[in-house]
Amino acid sequence: MAVIVWITTIISAVIILIAGHIAITIVLPKLKELVNPVIKDEKSLSALMTLLLILIIVLALGSIITVLNGLQNDVVNLLNVFKPGLTLLTDFGNYVGYIILGFIVVLGLKYFK
Repeated sequence: MAVIVWITTIISAVIILIAGHIAITIVLPKLKELVNPVIKDEKSLSALMTLLLILIIVLALGSIITVLNGLQNDVVNLLNVFKPGLTLLTDFGNYVGYIILGFIVVLGLKYFK
């Protein structure tokens, strides 16, 4: 029974890594193409994509740590050291999201005038 738990947990962690890779390599470039007409400034667009990249990485790492904690292994539980920092970044990401949304709305209104 313990072997099945280990195998499913490892497979879950790998699937999270694959999903994060897909988000970074496929979704973010498409999002950049979508937002590019609204945000003309290349520095702003690059900064937005960097923030989203960091958010995806933090969310993926947080999910992996949560999944691995299900193993109840002392060595794996040491990953909990990173959990408070990842939680802080995730919570901060919510506020950054509101700022980005406001920024895009202002630029969109400016673009359509």
